[in-house]
Amino acid sequence: MENKKTNRNTRLIIVAIVLALVVLLLCIGGSTFARYISSKNLPSNQATVAKWGYVVTANTENLFGKNYANTAIVADTTGDPKLDVKASGNVVAPGTKGEITFGVTGSAEVLAKLNLKFTVKSDVSLKSGEDESATTYNPIKWTLKKGDTVLVEDKTLADVSTELAKVSTEIEAGTTIGEKEHDYTLSWKWDLGTTTDTNNKLDTMLGYAALGVADTYGDYVVAITGDTTTVTDTSDAENHVSYTAVTKIEFDLSIEVVQIQNNDRAPVSGS
Repeated sequence: MENKKTNRNTRLIIVAIVLALVVLLLCIGGSTFARYISSKNLPSNQATVAKWGYVVTANTENLFGKNYANTAIVADTTGDPKLDVKASGNVVAPGTKGEITFGVTGSAEVLAKLNLKFTVKSDVSLKSGEDESATTYNPIKWTLKKGDTVLVEDKTLADVSTELAKVSTEIEAGTTIGEKEHDYTLSWKWDLGTTTDTNNKLDTMLGYAALGVADTYGDYVVAITGDTTTVTDTSDAENHVSYTAVTKIEFDLSIEVVQIQNNDRAPVSGS
């Protein structure tokens, strides 16, 4: 009897232990399935590269070349007397004119800035004297317009350069630029003007200097030293006047549209 009782008690103890382990395992195992969940379905978000649609344009067709092709005749019908110029290559002469148009069109989705850089290398001129006593004859008159607004009228290339140096225009994002808002026209003319002995002499000296040959041409003596050409007027035997001649027009024009930082939308860094 004692053995049966002992065996029964042993079995009860074992069952109790097994039940305790099962409860413990259920508690531990159940905890691995417990979690906090908060969720929200967000709408689909997309982004594309901001559009950049600005186009820089420049039309030099009528600056020098077209009107002065080989065998071309350029006539000034307003002059007195009437002047016909037959020229080959890219040249300028009394009674002729030309122009160049340039600018920006289009639109973009970013803030942008228009920069113009105009560098003058040479302009047609005759210069006499030095320092404060120097006088310069500039026969070619330049006019600069922005749309229909005149910025420079009948002045030198140096004046045009000074005016264009002021151009630095911000273009708001989304702005569409037409042909007039940022469209520039640079034109030149060598007027016959009122015929005077002085103008005739100066224009003639420029013509002789343009030959590029050191020689004596009537009352005018052309001398060439390196890249410098001088023309001396000897028509007054007691008062010879020497001029430094420049017979070439040369300039560089740079048109640039660049994206710039919009400070109102700059990323905010954390502290």
